[in-house]
Amino acid sequence: MKLEEIEAVKQIDIESIVELHRKLILDGACCLRFGQYFYRELEDSSVEIIATQCNMADVQNYDIQLPTIISIKLDSDGIITDAELDRTFKGSQGIPCAYKFLARNLKEKTVGKKLEPNAVFLTDQFALCCRHVFELMFGACMLYREARQQQRSEYRIRELTQAVLKDDKLVVDDSIIVNGTIDRNRVIFNSFANHITYDKDGFVVKLEDIKASFFKWDESSESFECYDKELLTARTHKEFIMSLMKLLSVPWMAQKNNVGFRNKFYCSQLWPPTLIGIVVQAFGITTFHNNYEYFMQCIAGLQRDESGKPLCVGIIRNLEEAKKHFPGLDRSDLW
Repeated sequence: MKLEEIEAVKQIDIESIVELHRKLILDGACCLRFGQYFYRELEDSSVEIIATQCNMADVQNYDIQLPTIISIKLDSDGIITDAELDRTFKGSQGIPCAYKFLARNLKEKTVGKKLEPNAVFLTDQFALCCRHVFELMFGACMLYREARQQQRSEYRIRELTQAVLKDDKLVVDDSIIVNGTIDRNRVIFNSFANHITYDKDGFVVKLEDIKASFFKWDESSESFECYDKELLTARTHKEFIMSLMKLLSVPWMAQKNNVGFRNKFYCSQLWPPTLIGIVVQAFGITTFHNNYEYFMQCIAGLQRDESGKPLCVGIIRNLEEAKKHFPGLDRSDLW
């Protein structure tokens, strides 16, 4: 489905979102992410926010779909009165991405707290125990701030990010609609397949002169125009992340200005920490020819820091590691 077709679906509730996720197809992409944010102010001045993302990947000719849907309710002062992780949640690591634990932890960490950028559950990226949940809560926070500052009773964001292999190029296309305003961006990585080195833990530890270009959609010519170019080189995993952050911050900032978002646009999938995840998945899928084991190894490289500490509950190797880093997780949460 194209984003314009998705935008034609006006109904906003969990049931319609789940149905929309079911209709998503890769359509030649190696992976994609479809994200949505809906803000609505009610008559009693309380607020409802729905934040969603649905990740898809082509792994060994099987389309994997991993949805995350969060419903948030706030009082008139911005205090969270409820935060619900929908039961359709699926994490990339299967059973260890324990829905029961993550849903309980989300409520415990957020209910009764103000939805603001300096909230502990947002300043500590480990607090919510899942990168997807963290990204959606951070995005919801900035959406809430933006809607209040603009004095809007409703705010809608829908975004589709797709990575497609074309010859020796990885083409990442992003389309976003913010309250009816459309913005399109493209990032191309040229001849990358033989220029990336991974270590045994799935970390990218070396890049060799990958040409990357950023394109913006030009309405007058109805085509993409080159806006910026970079030559990506890295000798360590940290250098790899920093080089991508530098490149991807350009389209992120351009997108924010084009859709009139005043605050930091953390509810965008072009936010570099989010887009890096999509790009690294695409690198892994295309480099290792859709092989499931190699793909999961590349994902693991995103889900641990360089010291080996797990960044989310799904990557735990055993219950002993879970007890050390995620003390609220119980064996019963896995089943």
